[in-house]
Amino acid sequence: MTVIRKIIAGILILAGLGAACFGLQVCVHAMKAEPYIEDGEDGPTATLDRFLERMNARDWEGAYDYLYNYSSLGLETPPTDPMSRRYWDARMDALEIRKAEGGETHGMRFDRNVTVRCLDFDAIAEEIGRRVQAILTEKVENAYLKSEVYDRDGNYREDIALQALTDATEDVLSDTAPYAYTQECSVSLCFSEGRWLVEVSPAFISALTAGAARG
Repeated sequence: MTVIRKIIAGILILAGLGAACFGLQVCVHAMKAEPYIEDGEDGPTATLDRFLERMNARDWEGAYDYLYNYSSLGLETPPTDPMSRRYWDARMDALEIRKAEGGETHGMRFDRNVTVRCLDFDAIAEEIGRRVQAILTEKVENAYLKSEVYDRDGNYREDIALQALTDATEDVLSDTAPYAYTQECSVSLCFSEGRWLVEVSPAFISALTAGAARG
């Protein structure tokens, strides 16, 4: 099963969101401002609500308009490979971001905890590997001739192995609920150029783009 695991690992790499992040900045000047936040219609809470609403609606262009330290998170560009796209779609279907309890105010900077629903792709890969082995075992048991399953070198035929991988992947990813978990991280709202903007943390980026491995 080493070859199958390598294929799965390659797919996960291809399916990684590979965020194209530009314009990294740090909202340091906000720390020096007066400790006052007007949290009204255009305040930090409302801004975060609108940002999360657009993220959950997959309105990337609308969401990115609220970003302070990135011009893109790479979420708008799915992979073209069919198998990688299947993983991408599963991740996007599961993705949900919600505000969580907790947060602090530092001058004109507002830190807030959020939760991101991710998929444990390590566990998914293990389950796919088990199902691939079960499919191949059944193929062997039902074969009349060795050549129906094995090549000349005694390995599983490539077409048989790839079909088993495709079937197992589709089967597992058809219901990802058992592999979903939430990861808590934080975002910050900083006041820049007359408006509140969202400054995402490395942990938030990781939850979005590297949720393929829990922990």
